[in-house]
Amino acid sequence: MRTVQTLILIAALVEASAFVQAQAQQPSTPDSVNPKADILNGENKSKQAATKKSKAANSSAPVTAAVQGEADAPKPTPPKSKLEPDDNIYIETGYVDWGLSGNQSKFRQYATPPRGLFLRDFRFAPQLRSPSQNALFELRGIGQDDYLASARGTWEYGRTQASGFLSRSRFFDPSSGAIDQSTWQTESFRLKRAIRPDFSLSFNARSDSQQLNYQIPSPRLDQNTDYWEAIAGGKVGSGFARVSFSNLHYTDETQTLQNFGAQKIGLSYLWNPTKALGIELAGSHVIIQQPTMPSSHIDTMSLGGDMALGAMTDLTLILQHRQMGLKTVQNAYARNENTGSFSLSHHFNSWRAQLGLRLQSDERVNGTQTNVDVPKWSTLDARVSGKLGKLLKLTVRGYTQSLNTPPPSVLSDPRTLYWTNRNFLQARLEGGSTNVNGYLVYTYRVNRNSERSMDVTTEQVTLGSNWQISQNMNLFAEIHHENWTGRTDTVDLPALNNFLPDSDTGVVELFWSLGRRASISLNYTGFAAYNDNPLLLQNGNTRGSFVTLSTHYRFPAGYDLGLIVAPWTYRDAVASPLNYDTTAFMVTGSARF
Repeated sequence: MRTVQTLILIAALVEASAFVQAQAQQPSTPDSVNPKADILNGENKSKQAATKKSKAANSSAPVTAAVQGEADAPKPTPPKSKLEPDDNIYIETGYVDWGLSGNQSKFRQYATPPRGLFLRDFRFAPQLRSPSQNALFELRGIGQDDYLASARGTWEYGRTQASGFLSRSRFFDPSSGAIDQSTWQTESFRLKRAIRPDFSLSFNARSDSQQLNYQIPSPRLDQNTDYWEAIAGGKVGSGFARVSFSNLHYTDETQTLQNFGAQKIGLSYLWNPTKALGIELAGSHVIIQQPTMPSSHIDTMSLGGDMALGAMTDLTLILQHRQMGLKTVQNAYARNENTGSFSLSHHFNSWRAQLGLRLQSDERVNGTQTNVDVPKWSTLDARVSGKLGKLLKLTVRGYTQSLNTPPPSVLSDPRTLYWTNRNFLQARLEGGSTNVNGYLVYTYRVNRNSERSMDVTTEQVTLGSNWQISQNMNLFAEIHHENWTGRTDTVDLPALNNFLPDSDTGVVELFWSLGRRASISLNYTGFAAYNDNPLLLQNGNTRGSFVTLSTHYRFPAGYDLGLIVAPWTYRDAVASPLNYDTTAFMVTGSARF
């Protein structure tokens, strides 16, 4: 693993500038949520894990997000304060010159890095009455196209917590011609009050405003999403109860997309009659409203249980029924969904095995509204992990899903449009000695429609290693390859496989600590995407080369000085107007008071 000093340095560089790592268009913040998916899902996530015996989390070496399979992405955590215990103010400023030539829209595709003189970071932590009470105010990039302002505080020995943030990101849809910039602005507020140590009330609110401009003739979007949620939950009797109400409202000022609102109320109770048994009953009701349209609803009921069959064996069972009255859907839709699943896990020596089965059936109105189809899915998943000797650890996981009685299409070709089989397999081998460790990850995924003789296959291989050359020097390297293959029963060209590019990515980083005060980091990242591209589309045949040299020095008085030089190159073999070159130069200085 990289040293702690390396992580702190790289994190500081990434926070301040998109030169080191491009951001996603969706701002990632400590309070970020996905309200639309949550409120429309109508499904209360099972809390069976609260009754399970404590298990040590599996350690893992760094790996690109592309090879993490079906795992959920980790939620972002609030940044740690850079203030020392006796400091109240931290300020960091800098100067940036892009040295850019070529397509500025491609360079600013996801975010706009600072330019000229800018405030990189300002943090203020006032001294409060009690050490258990604390507050932190932070400003980043104020005056620039992309900025973030946040505040958070804790009072009454942690029983009351409040936080909020405001952020804005400006970016471009990559185009060879002139195009207006897009803007994404987010405001969020969170308040939590502990009524007693095991019961609390919380309120969360978030607002997203987006003005998105695309290449002509695509329409412009001016959309707003407002979401708030109130939750009461904690220990009640011998279990845990939770009541929530949430409201989501979406509007599109350009009337390109349909406006809608959704309200959800959810109830759940997790009962623990014994330490080895947990039973949860949960339900939710969602109302969906659109202008000039009748209301729709989604009602969900679930019953789950988690039982420890022994010191090394756990069993989980979940039954769920969902009823959907989606009157706003004008063609095919599902009316009822029934699912049942079980999972059995067992520990033996240094190994752990898990086996699960999920059955699902839907009542689906066909496209002509004349018949009800009942497609059924069965999914078998398994996971095995453990140690191979003293230095290596192996993890293998996968699933296979089959669709029974696939619903026919109402198009001229009646063959189903659903995937009839989905398969996934991932194997990860990791380990090493104290100074040298590495990992090898292989991922295989195939989605198949057997009726149409169609499938899409993905293979990914990632190889990475971390070498602690000496106490002050560390080397990290990773290579990643993706291979995509598509097949259909259509023989006409261009075929599906012509539009599935393969890609290679490589990263090498050397970190050198020059004593207690100075450090140097040199990073190279390169990638290439390539395919036949018969229609000469952009982004199908591209190459990028990114070098970042970072230096840092702390003066005896506690002041910090940083320097970044980043020559970057991007090439699109088909759409050359998207090419750009930049030699970014950034100087930063910081102080604590």
